[in-house]
Amino acid sequence: MKPTRRSRKAPQPHSHSRERKVYRPSASLRRTTIVVILVLGAAAIGFAYVSTRSLLSTAFCALPIGLFFVLVVTYLSYLARRTSLVLAPHGLEYHTPNLTLRTTWENVAQIIEDPITPRLVLRQPAPVEQRRSLAPDRAGGQAIAGKAIPLRLFGYSRRSALGRDLQHYAPYLFTTPERSPSR
Repeated sequence: MKPTRRSRKAPQPHSHSRERKVYRPSASLRRTTIVVILVLGAAAIGFAYVSTRSLLSTAFCALPIGLFFVLVVTYLSYLARRTSLVLAPHGLEYHTPNLTLRTTWENVAQIIEDPITPRLVLRQPAPVEQRRSLAPDRAGGQAIAGKAIPLRLFGYSRRSALGRDLQHYAPYLFTTPERSPSR
């Protein structure tokens, strides 16, 4: 008789990691944004050439235009890497480079499934933690509060992984009120 080999099971993830779901801005949205910025940059350089009809002048115009668009792409990439939506049994967190908003599922009143700007609307504004920034304080030193959480960045649709997780954690958002029979 041959000795049987025992197969080793792959290590299971910690229960904590199964409970928390982290979403980042969708890759297709990032790619589309970069393509639009590059097309605009090329159009600006093309316009500079058409208006001057000189390669030397265009080169001098293209340098600052190109640097500007490189900075824009770099900044948008930074924002995409630092933005996330975290879903957990106790609630959700929305993180950006400058702020963090945390709230419970009980505070989420509804989901607005607008194709352009789907978002979660909160019953009560949630406190927002601001990080230090070089930008002026527009709130006048007062605490600011968030009233909605955008979902478009994260590729939301009802059939997406985010949509399924929202249905899991907050099924009440997807129930439609009963309609009365029409006479």
